[in-house]
Amino acid sequence: MVVDAARWGDAEPPPTELLSTLRSAVVARRTITMTYAGLERTQVREVQPWGLVAKNRVWYLIAETPGGRRTFRLDRMSAVAVTDGAFVLPGDFDLSEAWAEITAELEVRRSRTSADVTLPSALVTPFVHVLGARHVAHLGYESNGRARLRVTSNTPEMLARQVAGWAPEIDVLGPPSVRAELAEIGRDLADRYAE
Repeated sequence: MVVDAARWGDAEPPPTELLSTLRSAVVARRTITMTYAGLERTQVREVQPWGLVAKNRVWYLIAETPGGRRTFRLDRMSAVAVTDGAFVLPGDFDLSEAWAEITAELEVRRSRTSADVTLPSALVTPFVHVLGARHVAHLGYESNGRARLRVTSNTPEMLARQVAGWAPEIDVLGPPSVRAELAEIGRDLADRYAE
């Protein structure tokens, strides 16, 4: 028997050694240095590892940094080393509460822009699965039987990117900022791939 828990297209899980090193540092209350690929650059950082969280097969490290508490994805770490530096975990720190705060804040950031769309009813389930149930609200049905939905994302550009792949079945009713981003995507694709 073979068990493969990863969904198709999932990233590789973090190496066992990396996860083991982080677990040891969390338990021993030792600072770590890590090579971390951020959004703009890769850098070596020294942090206090407060706790580890696994969400949908992705591991995260909650850590204290000179700039305050931060969350790091383990799949963006290429090296981790435990230092001789020790730290004291704040007495009021609760890993479950901290993670709940982090996810709530992230969901708010991921929902700053909304757009109303219509879609054939048969595509609603896969659409919700891909975009996430928290980011799609079912508003009812149009007279032609199409489902009317409200979709949220962090910016008009990101929302347009998320729904563009559902063309030509999707119709974005508004707002104008999202429709303008879709038009820009369409122009770029037409220019890039025109014969």
